[in-house]
Amino acid sequence: NIARHPASMVEELKGVVHGLEGEKRALEGQKAAAEAEVSLLTSQVALSQEATITVESDLRCSLAAQQDSKTAFDSELAALRGERDALSASLADARGERDAVLAERNELELRVGEME
Repeated sequence: NIARHPASMVEELKGVVHGLEGEKRALEGQKAAAEAEVSLLTSQVALSQEATITVESDLRCSLAAQQDSKTAFDSELAALRGERDALSASLADARGERDAVLAERNELELRVGEME
């Protein structure tokens, strides 16, 4: 009985060691899974950062293009206003010339009427 007792204790300890080895493998598996998840999350963060940089770059380009378009529009608008002002001045000159011609014609008609 005494001889069996140490043998059964050895078997029991072997079982405990076997169980601990199984727990160790399970923990190593969990560690590997956690490391894989960290790697995946790190990759996702990197992709997200790249996407953010791309979106920011696209937005900057779009804003620059809009600013260029606005500058071109403002320049064209200023040119059109200049043309309008020049045409208004020409029209005023033409009206002045017309009024002078009409006044001269009226004066000539009066002279003709006095001569008759």
